[in-house]
Amino acid sequence: MIYLGKHNEYFEFHAITSHSQKGLRPMVHGTLQLLWFHSDGSRLTIDGIAHTFGPNQIIALSPFHRVRYDSVSSFKLLRFNAEFYRMLKRDGATCRTGLPFQARISIPMLHVEAAEVNAMDDAWQIADMEPNLGGRPQVERLQIKLTGILALCTRLCKEQRMEGRDDGQHVLVQKFNYLVEQHFRREHGVYYYASVLNRAPKTIANRFKEIGEKPPLQLIHLRIMVEAKRLLRNSKKDVSEIAYELGFKNLQGFSRFFKNQCGMAPSDYRSYPVERHKQRTASIEAGSRQ
Repeated sequence: MIYLGKHNEYFEFHAITSHSQKGLRPMVHGTLQLLWFHSDGSRLTIDGIAHTFGPNQIIALSPFHRVRYDSVSSFKLLRFNAEFYRMLKRDGATCRTGLPFQARISIPMLHVEAAEVNAMDDAWQIADMEPNLGGRPQVERLQIKLTGILALCTRLCKEQRMEGRDDGQHVLVQKFNYLVEQHFRREHGVYYYASVLNRAPKTIANRFKEIGEKPPLQLIHLRIMVEAKRLLRNSKKDVSEIAYELGFKNLQGFSRFFKNQCGMAPSDYRSYPVERHKQRTASIEAGSRQ
């Protein structure tokens, strides 16, 4: 089912199977997505990295993740955009997306325990709702459904990702990630973000380490690379134009950064066949695990 509002509010739900894959591609750009897998066998490539998902795993994807569905088994897929979320807040709904979607680079992955399956399933009972909803009562039902799903996911996120941790530490990392998302095109160093947060760069690095996240500088670099690869693959902009858009002073600096991160020059990445790039990435990952 799909809801499209008068002010670009967008909500979409699909039950995906190996035989029915309608809805894998969003109708609207810039959506947040939740995928709840029900069986083994779903293989997705997310930002160039292959993943295999099993029963009762839930992943949260931001608009910045690039997803390819290599093999589909069975899962429920829910999408909504910022306009729909703002409508929730305008209507006074107590709904927070922060925790499930806080990681822009890594993929928040939750596991639904046996005791939680029934509650989660009740929250996801959306398939029986009318398609192309337009009336106010139906919209309110969607709001209630989304609020319940996000509340359950947020609780699972706290239990599975923050157990035994100081919540203040995680809030600091969350604020850092949010700032990076706003400013990564111009600010490439940890010092800027630490100064905005009124913390020493070493303090920021320690917090990331304590909760098992990648180092903050690596997160900044990864975010730049996600955007650089997206622009190289999906736009016709010159490499020098992309370099400027991502905050590099010159093409040489961008090319040097990209090659250090990716192992090839930006122009080579753009012309590299997608399938060969996939094989090369898999080979590098396999070598790193040995």
